[in-house]
Amino acid sequence: MSHRWRDIPCFPILLLLHLIFTLSSLIVRLAESLSSPSLGSSANSPPRHLAIVLAHSRHNGRRSADSHGQFLEKRAIVESVKRLIEWAGEEGVGEVSVWDRQGLVHKYSEDIIEETLQLPPSPPSSGHSTPTKRTSSLPRALAPERSRRPHTYTLFPTAKPLALHLLPLSSSDLVADIAQEYARSGSRVTQKALDADIRHALGFNHDPDLLIVHPISPPSFFRSLLPRPPPELHGYPFWPLRITEIYQHPTPLPFPRPLRELFSMLLDRAQNSSLPLIRKTARLIPAREQLVEANVSGVVSSNEWDGAMRAWSQVEQRLGK
Repeated sequence: MSHRWRDIPCFPILLLLHLIFTLSSLIVRLAESLSSPSLGSSANSPPRHLAIVLAHSRHNGRRSADSHGQFLEKRAIVESVKRLIEWAGEEGVGEVSVWDRQGLVHKYSEDIIEETLQLPPSPPSSGHSTPTKRTSSLPRALAPERSRRPHTYTLFPTAKPLALHLLPLSSSDLVADIAQEYARSGSRVTQKALDADIRHALGFNHDPDLLIVHPISPPSFFRSLLPRPPPELHGYPFWPLRITEIYQHPTPLPFPRPLRELFSMLLDRAQNSSLPLIRKTARLIPAREQLVEANVSGVVSSNEWDGAMRAWSQVEQRLGK
């Protein structure tokens, strides 16, 4: 048993490569956390449809077993969707679809819409307006229960409308359900017809252009030190994602609260220093509010949104748009 690791070819080299990769990832993430790149004015068109996956940890069930854990989870989901809707409206996105594999987005839909009523419309001069709701019209044989149907809300109808799709768990099996309906009816199946039927069933006007994977459950201390894992769809309806850019923000470094407060205090002093070099250097580091925001448990941060928009602008450049 003690000789097994020695029997693996080049094991010391593999271990060294893993250590180098982990350390380099930590250095890059530390440099990114200490810089605050600005998007600036972009001439690129925004994504027509932004998809959001709220990912739960594999150990999330233990956290949500008590009432306090459920409260934190609900707050993270509702606040994340609210922020994403606000930023998407400012960016000019026309559609936003939200999914989580436990069906909590659908469960908290009323709370989410209630929070969006507090958002200013885009553009702000348009005045407030009440969101309108419609339920996607799935064929009767596919979705006999109303609770299984995707809910679409039209936000800011008097300004630039934004369609919000809250997807239920049944959306993950949509392709199989529609295929069974085709088989029962004996209809001829074409890719164009299938694409149109799936978009119609989900309530989509366009397929998602950009998909953001956001973890609702923060990783453990040691797991957050490791490089980010490859992004997963976590059950999001896969059929419309053939030409979708998938973005997952690097896991923030786990700064303990006392260290974070000490750093914020030193940063405040440095930003107001009488020495020009120290003052200019300190003002390149994110402000205290951004550091606190990045550590709010499970809630999407503005840094994550900016990273997704930068990824989208690079996609636009690759496509020559």
